[in-house]
Amino acid sequence: MPLPNTSRPIEKAKLRDTIYDTLLEWIVDGTLEPGERIRDAELAEHLGVSRTPVREALQQLGHEGLIETMASRSTCVAPLDIAGADHLYPIVWTLDAFAVRLAAAHYGRTERDQMAIANAKLSRALSKGDAKSALTADADFHNTLAIASGNPELVKILGGLRTQLRRLELAYFHTGFGQSSVDEHASIQAALDAGDVDRAVGATLDHWQRGLERFRVGISDLSSTRLA
Repeated sequence: MPLPNTSRPIEKAKLRDTIYDTLLEWIVDGTLEPGERIRDAELAEHLGVSRTPVREALQQLGHEGLIETMASRSTCVAPLDIAGADHLYPIVWTLDAFAVRLAAAHYGRTERDQMAIANAKLSRALSKGDAKSALTADADFHNTLAIASGNPELVKILGGLRTQLRRLELAYFHTGFGQSSVDEHASIQAALDAGDVDRAVGATLDHWQRGLERFRVGISDLSSTRLA
């Protein structure tokens, strides 16, 4: 099981969370590939920790559907569920629109600046074809509003759902994104700047619904290319 070198020390006080974050990133970015067998002893040795916090992190990833335990009791990275996008996107756009409505009451210079910076980073990353940076910037944009909603449970739920979407979008990045995402973000922000909450909510719903359509078209195009 090839693993990347990591020089980041793991703080003992936050051991399980740090291991979880590391494994989550490896699963999302494809370092640990779909279907790849996970060996907790090997991970523990690689990370320089005991097996207990690794097992705890794997258990949490299992609850989130990113790790599967097979009938043989072996543990593997969950396969990419392309069809699952049709179920995930509607949940995300409903909750994200709710977050925008709540966030509007707290929207100010801090949120405006953070969203503008994130959208500029997204635009630059897209122009360079940098999938990982683009998706990170996209998440930063939406997370700014989720945090501004003032509802930590909503932030947590949306974070988990976006992680699952990010894994799909990163795997099929060249099919699912475009400059239109930047323009749609700008429309959301323009509505908030104008104090038009209903328009901001509508722009948010439109953004995610268009995102699902882009993903569907992209997957179809990719399938056609592979069959050609």
